[in-house]
Amino acid sequence: LSFSVSPRVDVGSGPTRAVITGDGRTAFVLNKLSNDVSVVNLAGQNATVTIRVESSPSGMALDDQNGRLYVSNAGSDNLSVISTSSLQVTDRIAVGPAAAAVALDPVEDRLAVLLGLSRTIVFVDRGLGVRISSTPLPRSGSQLAYDPDGRLLYVVSSDSDSLLALDRISGQVHRVIGVGRRPYDLVSVGP
Repeated sequence: LSFSVSPRVDVGSGPTRAVITGDGRTAFVLNKLSNDVSVVNLAGQNATVTIRVESSPSGMALDDQNGRLYVSNAGSDNLSVISTSSLQVTDRIAVGPAAAAVALDPVEDRLAVLLGLSRTIVFVDRGLGVRISSTPLPRSGSQLAYDPDGRLLYVVSSDSDSLLALDRISGQVHRVIGVGRRPYDLVSVGP
């Protein structure tokens, strides 16, 4: 197996994360500085559309099955909801200030949204588009992801060089896992 660099694809300013659709044809690239999401055709290796979102987008969660991309906006009180078929913002969900990250619950029809400044995780019903509960965190966080089974929600805590493992149902810290200095992100890999 060898790797090589493909041709460069120009996207917006300050790309920070990407998600790829299940069929491997499309990538959504989050551009923090230009406040948008670039849609990249991976076969053609070109950006096809740019979708404007709210201020300081910082996280994404792709609901491939229902054709939605959720974008957390650290400079806004809202999540931007993008239709992956029309490639337009179709809704905004009020979650609270400084939405740093968003993760799709693999078991229930809900999202977890990390509000960075208040050290809070807000849970949102995806179908209704409303907040249903919240839980405080003992430490600040920067990103989050569910484990593939949906039993635990992990939160990256850069300030404490750790990963917090929260019980998916109660939201309580199950354990604190020491990791390297100043962790930034994590990825959950399915079975």
